[in-house]
Amino acid sequence: MRSILKIVDRAAKIREDSEHISMNDSPKALRIDDASDLESVILTPRLTQNAQRLPNHHEENDALIALAKEMVASPDSILQKLAEKALKLCDAGSSGVSLLEPDGARFYWPAVTGALAPHIGEGTPRDFGPCGTVLDRNSPQLMSRPERHFTYLEAITPRIEQVLLVPFYMDGKAVGTIWVVNHDTARSFDAEDLRVMTNLATFAAAAFQILTTQAKLRENANCASRLDGKAIAARYTKNGTAGLKQ
Repeated sequence: MRSILKIVDRAAKIREDSEHISMNDSPKALRIDDASDLESVILTPRLTQNAQRLPNHHEENDALIALAKEMVASPDSILQKLAEKALKLCDAGSSGVSLLEPDGARFYWPAVTGALAPHIGEGTPRDFGPCGTVLDRNSPQLMSRPERHFTYLEAITPRIEQVLLVPFYMDGKAVGTIWVVNHDTARSFDAEDLRVMTNLATFAAAAFQILTTQAKLRENANCASRLDGKAIAARYTKNGTAGLKQ
């Protein structure tokens, strides 16, 4: 609940000036033969070069407050609602949330909306994919036609013309990304889209932490229930055996 209140407070205090987002990538361990191919699909510096649309702080403020209310009313659907808000705020063709699986081997897509909605539940490898690149570089990434490097994405329809991915964190560790996709060249993502997505990524982190906590509480409750069941069975068996001996 404290995390939700922080989100509402953040929404109420959205400034008229855009936040400064660092585009500097941290070093990344790449295979030498893949480095140039990967760089050919990355357009991150263009986020600040493209013509920037005017911010709509009123719409963004309403979206964040609506998401905070959704978290209270129906937390299990919050990631899907988050994707829907990203789609609208960035005027995208598709949007979604990627979460790193517990074993760290793959990302899966628990929430997808827009043209790519049929692909919900799918995902990408951690060590060779757009989301993995975001985590390796520890920064937002803009990619164009990513299937040119990550060739398995050729099977995705409609084609991804541009994808903007922003990481989110729990306890200082990146656990997933939130992303928006353009399927044509009608417009390019810009610094305003990055600012909006960065705000939504902050909410995604809070939502993920709450969902994780709830899952742990349910698991602990189930364990306690099983232990109680075993204890009752043990007492019944003991009493039954004693009765037979009498």
